Amino acid sequence: MRLQTPTAASNLCCANAENYKPVLGERSIGADSLEVWAHSQRLRNCSHVELSQVPYHSASAPYAESETGRSYSPLRGGRAGLDNRIVSNRPTAQNQWQRRIQRAEELGAQYSFATEILRFYVAVARFQARLSEELSRSRALSMPATSEANIFEEQLPTELVSRFRSFLSVIQKNGPEAVRGAADELRNAGDDANVRMLTAFWHGADHAEVSPGPQDFFARAFLQPYAVALRSQINLRSDGPAPYICPFCKRKPGLGILRPLGDGGQRSLVCSLCLAEWEFRRIVCPGCGEENHAKLPVYTAEELKHVRVEACDSCRTYIKTVDMTTNGLAEPVVDEMASIPLDLWAQGQGYAKLQPNLLQL
Repeated sequence: MRLQTPTAASNLCCANAENYKPVLGERSIGADSLEVWAHSQRLRNCSHVELSQVPYHSASAPYAESETGRSYSPLRGGRAGLDNRIVSNRPTAQNQWQRRIQRAEELGAQYSFATEILRFYVAVARFQARLSEELSRSRALSMPATSEANIFEEQLPTELVSRFRSFLSVIQKNGPEAVRGAADELRNAGDDANVRMLTAFWHGADHAEVSPGPQDFFARAFLQPYAVALRSQINLRSDGPAPYICPFCKRKPGLGILRPLGDGGQRSLVCSLCLAEWEFRRIVCPGCGEENHAKLPVYTAEELKHVRVEACDSCRTYIKTVDMTTNGLAEPVVDEMASIPLDLWAQGQGYAKLQPNLLQL
């Protein structure tokens, strides 16, 4: 399968993929406009990227070929019936924010289609790193005196929300035009309105209070270091079946990871807000629970072979998984964000992303 990849971008995301026509064999498949909130972006200067479907196989056959003899990237290891109960609470230390920044700069230089998006992400991540450092020193921003289950019913600390204007300044200085305009509107709306917006997101757990788009981006990006700081203070463990949403903040997963385990790889999901990571079965859709491997195609591209599009033909959603067994240098949050062509291809095939990433891609 082929998709056309943007080799230049000047805004946060695309709104109309005018020249985007994936090809399946000799048949051209038209792509609908991608409805995202940076409406002025256009894809241009495109080049082709090949996508191949990874064939399903059992754990005893970690490598496979198609019936026509064409080799595909291996789908490594993992037992489909694995009972995943352990939740990894990998602490997001200050140096991890810095590693994401460094990785974004590396990928921005490597992939021209992601340069502008990753440059903007670097500005956001630098603010998040500074806020994370401040949170680590502030007693006022430590774990609230409440049970874990009620953390997201608490009011946000005044000391935290007072920093929101500084975040808006970062966006006004570094963001693409559409995002700068949204930042201007939020600043003009006043502090009370911004507190209501942030509180609605904090309490909402992905309900309709803050819909996907500019407000979701501002709330998610600003509150993420706080959510990470709170999550890192507790010992996460799931005693039942592997959850489909974050066991801490109850948000949807934003991406998956395959980490080396023996001769194969262990799949886990990563929360789209607090970045908690929890183990999850390999052959299960995190959107609807589908377990029929025939309805769970996996696609890879040679140019981005360590990032997999894991789709579900039952609920028509997809999630991208970063394969650390293929590229151990990847920073999953950043590599998922940088692999924009895979999102364009998947959405062109009629799949909807389970959860947009931080930049609403």
